[in-house]
Amino acid sequence: MLNKAKLVNWLPAILWALLIFLQSHNPSPPGADLAPDYVLHFLAYGALFGAILFGISGGIKPVWKGFFSLRQTAVAVIFSILYGFSDEWHQSYIPGRDSSWSDIAADSLGAIIIAILLIVWKKAREK
Repeated sequence: MLNKAKLVNWLPAILWALLIFLQSHNPSPPGADLAPDYVLHFLAYGALFGAILFGISGGIKPVWKGFFSLRQTAVAVIFSILYGFSDEWHQSYIPGRDSSWSDIAADSLGAIIIAILLIVWKKAREK
C-alpha cells in the first residue's frame, strides 16, 4: 500500500515524467532552442533518473547520504530508459514531431552517466 510519505517521495518522478510527456506532446515545445536537442534529452533523462532514484530509495536523505544500492540505481536507469523509449513512441504520433534513435541514445546516456557519477560520488564518500 502506498502511504502519504511514499507518495511524496515519488512526486518528483511523477511530475517530471508528466513534464516530459507534455513537452513531447507539443509540436513546438518552449525552450527547445535553448540548447541542442541531444543536450536537452540528456539533461531531462538524467533528471528523470535522479527523480526515480529519489522515489525508490525513500527521499532526499537516503540519496544525499549515499544510502542507495546498486540495484536501486540499476532499476532507476532501466525505468528511465524505458520511459525514453515510450516517449519516442509517443512522439511518433504527434504531428510536427518525430522519433529518433539518437534521442533514445541521448535519453539513455543521460540516465546512465548520471548514475555512474552518483555511484562514483557514493564510493568517494565511503572512503
